[in-house]
Amino acid sequence: PDYNLIINKELERTFINTKKTIKKIPLTNISINMRDLRRRMSRLKGVLFEVTQRCNMSCKYCIFGGNYYYFNKLGSLDMDTLVARNVIESLYEKVKGNQTKVFGIGFFGGEPILNLSGMQKIISLSKCIFKGWELLFNITTNGTLLTDKVIDYFIENDISILISLDGPKCIHDSKRLFKNKKGTYNKIINNLVNIRNRQYEYYLRKVTLVCVWSEDLSINEIYNYFSSNEIVNKLQIRFNPVLRNDNNYYDNYKMQPDRLRIIDAIKNKIINKINKNEPLLPIDRIFLSDYERIEDRLMDRRFYSSLKTCLFDGRLFVDVHGNYHICNQINPLFPIGNYKSGHDIKKMKSIYDQYTSECSNHCYKCEVRFLCDNCYATIAKDGSFVIDEDDCIKKKAVLIRQLERYIEYKMKTTQ
Repeated sequence: PDYNLIINKELERTFINTKKTIKKIPLTNISINMRDLRRRMSRLKGVLFEVTQRCNMSCKYCIFGGNYYYFNKLGSLDMDTLVARNVIESLYEKVKGNQTKVFGIGFFGGEPILNLSGMQKIISLSKCIFKGWELLFNITTNGTLLTDKVIDYFIENDISILISLDGPKCIHDSKRLFKNKKGTYNKIINNLVNIRNRQYEYYLRKVTLVCVWSEDLSINEIYNYFSSNEIVNKLQIRFNPVLRNDNNYYDNYKMQPDRLRIIDAIKNKIINKINKNEPLLPIDRIFLSDYERIEDRLMDRRFYSSLKTCLFDGRLFVDVHGNYHICNQINPLFPIGNYKSGHDIKKMKSIYDQYTSECSNHCYKCEVRFLCDNCYATIAKDGSFVIDEDDCIKKKAVLIRQLERYIEYKMKTTQ
């Protein structure tokens, strides 16, 4: 096949020729009334509780570590059980009419295990209030406090565990430290082995690793580690780069040189595995996720606003004070309610209108809107939403590069 022809055709489909078509692209779903907004609240999929502000670690890239402009440092408060009860009862009233009786309840911090008793009370309350429902419990933990007692409780209640692990010891311990500045790698690996030995099926099914990639560290070493280490290479994994917006974290570090070239080389290794019919590991699929996002993009050339987002039908985040937020990633200057009065529908509509207005001014005419990952959290500033034009230029360059690599990938893996 003509490689250049394929590239150009795909570029034309995905990156719209704005001069010819922009006037024909309709704006859709850019307004919502209060009645529709209330109705959409029944679509909530779950709730994430910040059960404590306390943490036993001091990670260098932590959003609560002082490097991020809109996040305060962690305190020492635990969530009051009465706050959690009010939240659970209120959310149940919103979703009880749903045909699908499934609801997610997660625990976040700080380090949630430092308030294990609070977690246990919330789990017991949830089982009583959501009687007959399938409840999906999960916890995001740094993995250092997983004692035998804690592990057995998690197994007994079928709780999914998201454990932070950034790669081999030299990489992990450069960023993820105890408060005494000692590394945490050995403790986490020992705890992972303990979970595996106690119940292997649970280990494979319920344990997910969360790798936070600081771009000054070797992506090649990280990939090789999660590919070859037999303790972790079969576990599901999430991969979260440390973002560069709204923080001064990277002022103290230099980006890894040639990181894009190295990522391309890793992807070529994975493509060779596919062509040899070798099984892919979870880390392989992470590196192919850019291609999956391209394949799943919208192609009907309309502008979509934020109606299909976590503001309406995602997972509510409740901080330790009982304030409601869209998610745990957005800065705390956009609360959408609290445990006493529930969701603030007027505030939600105001946030939606602000966000939609900013997007309609920028994204409406953007050639890459079908592939862009901007959301409420990524463009939230000091009480308003702002799309950075310089950031958009950089994203367009990255997305075009990804699209070209995607075409190469399809040509190499499709007969």
